[in-house]
Amino acid sequence: MVQSSLEKGSALAVFGLRAGRLQAIARTPWIGTAHRWLNPAGIADYDGDGVPEVALVRTPHIGGTLQFWQLHDGSMLTKGELYGFSNHAIGSRIQNLSATLDWNRDGLPDLMLPETGRQSIAIVSLRHGEVVVLTSIPMPDTVLGPMTTSEDGTSVTIPLAGGEEVTLSVPE
Repeated sequence: MVQSSLEKGSALAVFGLRAGRLQAIARTPWIGTAHRWLNPAGIADYDGDGVPEVALVRTPHIGGTLQFWQLHDGSMLTKGELYGFSNHAIGSRIQNLSATLDWNRDGLPDLMLPETGRQSIAIVSLRHGEVVVLTSIPMPDTVLGPMTTSEDGTSVTIPLAGGEEVTLSVPE
């Protein structure tokens, strides 16, 4: 969950059951400035090490940094990051401007999300601690969301600000 502090901004917190009680297990570092936010983007084993990562965009409204975090021995470890993403529009209640799918068909999940300005969609992979943009696809209008993944996980429908929808399908 996202925790918020008037003094420290926000952080991603992981909770779990311990001795039958819901307890905080770990947290990413606070952003460090009041009124700064982060928005989760996905949870999957993006790097194929057998342990899921949490993808989030730190400060999606002011030049967001995509970060991948992994829970390890009660701490959150950063697995990689890359600047230039925005998975939330300021003032919007729509938060799910991202999707997880295997875009390059290599057996590992990739993350699809808007780049800064929400005028293009990036497909991102986490490989060996490096965040790599596989492709960037320009959109005919600003991405509005929410993004919807098909039942078979091979396409994502993306609503745009002008009312149009774009469907992106995994290449053959």
